[in-house]
Amino acid sequence: MFKGTRRGWQTIPGKMPGSELEKRLLTLEMLGGLHVVRTNTRADTVRFIGALYRWWTDRDMDRHASHLAVHDAPTFRPVSPVAAALLKWPSVGYKAAAAAEVSFGSVRIAAAANEARWASLDINGKKFGRAKAEKLVAWLKGEGDEQRKR
Repeated sequence: MFKGTRRGWQTIPGKMPGSELEKRLLTLEMLGGLHVVRTNTRADTVRFIGALYRWWTDRDMDRHASHLAVHDAPTFRPVSPVAAALLKWPSVGYKAAAAAEVSFGSVRIAAAANEARWASLDINGKKFGRAKAEKLVAWLKGEGDEQRKR
């Protein structure tokens, strides 16, 4: 990773290469809904901070509503409403959500399924698995570490 100075570009001490930082920022943008603003100079940064400040202070905070919106990050590929709901569950990725939708047919039936049914769910020739099924069913019942973290 490099930083610009009056003497030219210098390496910033640390172990993370610039390419890894770029990948992490892209992940935060694409999956986390974070909006990253890149500035090239201190003047650019100051201008952006000024614009951001004016954006938030041009009207009273009680008239702002943008902070009340719930962000739902877009998916990389189109999914049905059932699969979109299942993707929010722990241990359920795109392939598992698609397989669960075919197998269970609805979110209600998937939520009521027991560990054995989830564990035996066929995902392109592989099983969902007992460990993931136990974690998921515990979460659906309101038990386990995943529930406490939310």
